[in-house]
Amino acid sequence: MLPWDKKFINQYIPRSPKTIFYSDGSCDVQNVCENIIRNLLDQILNPGLKNKDLYQLSSPNLLCLKCEDDEKFIPIEKLRKAKEFMQVKSMNVKVLYISESEKIRVDGFNTLLKLTEETDEKQFIWIAAKNLTVIPKTILSRFSKVKLPHPSRKEIMEHISQYSFKDSQIEEFLIENPSYFQKENFEKDILNFTQWLKTKQISSLDKEQFTDFVDFLIFIHKKSVLQNGLKFKQKIFKLQEIKKELMLPNNLNLDILKLKVNSCL
Repeated sequence: MLPWDKKFINQYIPRSPKTIFYSDGSCDVQNVCENIIRNLLDQILNPGLKNKDLYQLSSPNLLCLKCEDDEKFIPIEKLRKAKEFMQVKSMNVKVLYISESEKIRVDGFNTLLKLTEETDEKQFIWIAAKNLTVIPKTILSRFSKVKLPHPSRKEIMEHISQYSFKDSQIEEFLIENPSYFQKENFEKDILNFTQWLKTKQISSLDKEQFTDFVDFLIFIHKKSVLQNGLKFKQKIFKLQEIKKELMLPNNLNLDILKLKVNSCL
């Protein structure tokens, strides 16, 4: 777990039964939420539940919803099940946790809206969000919003010191983009950035590696703008357009985008 995530978890005190947790991407909001729930379970319910898989746990006090690998969205049936779960009264606290707000469709949000109107102070509804803009205003108005704090430069530098990058450019990139620490193989891939830049051999990169490399190119070109002016501004604009295309669900062929990036190397 990243140290700034752990710090937030240890310091956070639940203040509202209806809360949306979100971040600027520098924090693993889903992991943070799950650990806050574990702490809550440990404090007010059976401590033995703390180390269980929250999504597989059968408990009258906890229901966790997420989008499965074979699903594009959280099915409306799951939200209806959540509504039934919360309607069953209990002497203890009940927690409904939804891990991906961006995976809820309009009909799901409508069900969630009705649910918020029926719950009381002992019924917690917590939602992890990567992007608040996908959440309807009717939902936002009924929830407290908690933004996970961006780590300080000092915190990031202390974390970087655990690694042996020996490249100030990569270290500066990570300081500006701490979300990369969340990637499972970030250390291996990020060490390849300078090699890919040097050799220009990017044809074998998969989509995720290529997307990360485009981020790195945007970063280094921004650093070069002061010395080289218009030339690098044009490259940055081109790379930003490529990044937008990569984020589209039906983007151009990856090989075509790689050819476009080659012209920026």
